[in-house]
Amino acid sequence: MSKVKHTHGTWTVLGPVGAGSMIAAKDGETVLAYIAVVYGPGQTKESAGNSELIAASPEMLEALRAYQKLDDFHANCPECEGLEQPETCAKCFPLADDARLKMRAVLAKV
Repeated sequence: MSKVKHTHGTWTVLGPVGAGSMIAAKDGETVLAYIAVVYGPGQTKESAGNSELIAASPEMLEALRAYQKLDDFHANCPECEGLEQPETCAKCFPLADDARLKMRAVLAKV
């Protein structure tokens, strides 16, 4: 897997900034970096949704990497040899469950 190339920290929407929203990477209350500003005609549901989607990007990447890890392991699993559903294999299940939980956490954010 490749190393993280984006700004570390929790990406969050800081709220309305003029005609847009500011997305920043934070560590607790400390702002590590400003990531983006989403502009729109006032604060609309659409511009707020765009901001939330951008802020969720690191978690989306983490969920995709978890699914990739599952897929790579499942294809060569010593127990099911990739022939069973990952959720029904004792060796694959922990990776499948981790990926599923990460995906659900992202979907709950956006």
